[in-house]
Amino acid sequence: LFCNMTFSEQRRVTIDLTRRSIESPIEYTVANTFVLGNIGSSHSIELSNSLDRIYTGSIAIGTPPTQYFDVVFDTGSADLWIYSSYHTCVTAQSCTQDWNRNECGGDDVCCFFDDVMSDYDHALSSTYERLSNTHEWGITYGKGSATGYLSRDSVTIGGLTAQGQIFAEAVQWSNVLISCYEPMSGILGFAMRAASEDGSNTIIETLHQQNAVSTKLFSVVLSDEDDASKLIIGEPDSAYFKNEIVWGNVIQPTVTGMWFTQLTGVITTDDDTLNNDDDGGGGVAFEWMDECLDSMPCLALIDTGTSYITMPSDVYDRLVQYLLSYTAGNTNGANCIKYNTDFMCATKSYDANRDLPFLWFQIGGHAFKLAPTQYMLTGEDSCAIGYDCMGISSLDSMGEHTYILGDTFLRQYYMVFDEANYRVGIGSMDDVLTSAIPRPSVRDFWSYIEVGSYIVGTLGVLMCIVASLWKLRKPHNSWLWNREQRIAKISAEILNENDAGAGSIPTYHYDSVHEVHSHHGHDHGHNDYSSTLRQHRQTFLNTTMLNTTMLNTTTNLHTSDGLGDLDDDDVRDDEDEMQHKHQYQEL
Repeated sequence: LFCNMTFSEQRRVTIDLTRRSIESPIEYTVANTFVLGNIGSSHSIELSNSLDRIYTGSIAIGTPPTQYFDVVFDTGSADLWIYSSYHTCVTAQSCTQDWNRNECGGDDVCCFFDDVMSDYDHALSSTYERLSNTHEWGITYGKGSATGYLSRDSVTIGGLTAQGQIFAEAVQWSNVLISCYEPMSGILGFAMRAASEDGSNTIIETLHQQNAVSTKLFSVVLSDEDDASKLIIGEPDSAYFKNEIVWGNVIQPTVTGMWFTQLTGVITTDDDTLNNDDDGGGGVAFEWMDECLDSMPCLALIDTGTSYITMPSDVYDRLVQYLLSYTAGNTNGANCIKYNTDFMCATKSYDANRDLPFLWFQIGGHAFKLAPTQYMLTGEDSCAIGYDCMGISSLDSMGEHTYILGDTFLRQYYMVFDEANYRVGIGSMDDVLTSAIPRPSVRDFWSYIEVGSYIVGTLGVLMCIVASLWKLRKPHNSWLWNREQRIAKISAEILNENDAGAGSIPTYHYDSVHEVHSHHGHDHGHNDYSSTLRQHRQTFLNTTMLNTTMLNTTTNLHTSDGLGDLDDDDVRDDEDEMQHKHQYQEL
């Protein structure tokens, strides 16, 4: 991605391509050089810094390698393209003098300037090969685009030659890719093959296949100082980091081909330390700008071709509002405002490291900080005269929770790109690495769900067992139920005797629902004695069932002569039941 580009005066770089033999590649470390372990030669390319906006390095195309081009080394794309001598754009001598005269700011005008741009003439190369005319080419960046056709030729970078490298000759381009203050003749992509617009090998892959390098590994040093930036091909150079490289896995490298890694949070603190203050260990208070929850993970694209840090607009707005609130309560007189979408501070009104918070980006289990002086742009790098602006902007086109860690971030750390193992590394000059504030992983989250499911299931089974046992329990008033069964048995025997023509039939009547009296039998005249018996029996049973819910009911049963005498066992049973009943009423 290619964003926020302006240009400065042209700088020429002299590259030392002399091979050096060494005794021990592992112990050999020289500043500004890079050692390939199995080849015994150093391969580093000096990069030119233009206003902290773009970094360009020199390459040569063709045989002999006499055509040199300053190109942006861009880890956010995978194609190599150069301005072609056979372009169809307006040609002018001076960018600053001829820009307005040729209306180069218009959308329908394509311009080429001899003083800040170089073009490739394939007629001067003996190894040039034009691919089929059907191989048209085009690429679109965050800002700007270019179109042309594919060619094949030798490409030399840092003393290494990729033979038969496929690249594009641009014949049309957007003028936003041009700046009078940042000379550039094309872009060399260092992303992976899957990101290529034409599907061809990247230059790193070509060098590896041709055994020019032992591994698909390179690193980048970006600096705001002149002549201090470079690209290194091979193993990391320990001169640019202490402790160890912190690695982050690349997300879907064979699908996107981009250097995406997981970001586990964006945090602010009042000073340059970070640790969790929730453990009672005297930690430092911090504020989340983006928690990067497991349900909404964050991605970060490591992109040397993007000038600023970009973040989703909702996170960017939250950060700006936080900074406004942070400085509003400042007693030092910091004059900070929001202008359009930019956060700005009057240059003379504040001290950045004193009046603004530190920013932290968490990758690979560690947190990497940006001091306010590192994310605020001052002087000629700023966006307005007399004000300092952030080197951070919003961008939603990359997707939700997707960041670009551009040059604002990369200038503070040594970046290592390992395509063989699909990982990206960060080297720091800090004496001690800062551990990230821990976040629960997706696997941990689902393990909690699994354990919770087992617990809920177990409780459900236990509740079913308890409910079943409750239903099978013996009723506490079972003595009443037994009494009803015996009375029903006696009534049935009476009916049987009546059917056989046995003596007089007793009748029952009730003075109240609480007392039951029995009398000697009477002649009811017009009522059939069998029907009368059945009616009284049903009334008796209904009343007995009602008594089961009225614990204070006392029942006295008298037996008439017509019923005959109960045996001794029945008497004892009635006495026992009455005793249990009185005990129950006392309880």
